[in-house]
Amino acid sequence: MDKIYVFKDKITYKCSACLQKFNARTGTVYEGSKIPLQKWFVAIYLMTSHKKGISSIQLAKDIHVTQTTAWFMAHRIRHGASVKNWDNAFSKVVEIDETYIGSRLKNKHFLQRKAIDNYSSHLIKTIVFGMIERDGKVFAKVVPDVKQATIIPIIEKVVQ
Repeated sequence: MDKIYVFKDKITYKCSACLQKFNARTGTVYEGSKIPLQKWFVAIYLMTSHKKGISSIQLAKDIHVTQTTAWFMAHRIRHGASVKNWDNAFSKVVEIDETYIGSRLKNKHFLQRKAIDNYSSHLIKTIVFGMIERDGKVFAKVVPDVKQATIIPIIEKVVQ
């Protein structure tokens, strides 16, 4: 049976089998950060409770850190929140839709409008395909088009 040794600082541990040092932050989004865990937890709460997200400037003001630190924390939190494996992630009732994100053709500069045909104005927008499980997870992905050949494989991969 392997033994775990505790260092004098009561924070660092060492495994007798692999001789690796570790602590509570090892393998998490907090690893390599000197920011106190209390600030991390407040940042996670703020980022998940704002309906439309929070900027790094506002996050920095709220948790009393610099803007660059807040930006670093926000990226780490988003990375940690991303699901690594979407295979059969949804098992309940799923609602599916797509949306076109981008500016209107009439708001573009004259030279840009002239280059684009009015009938193909939807082609200049980014297509985002999304799925939401009722009272559950959300999945969104940028897709090149909304044809069956593109959408069906995504649905089959994500929905059980």
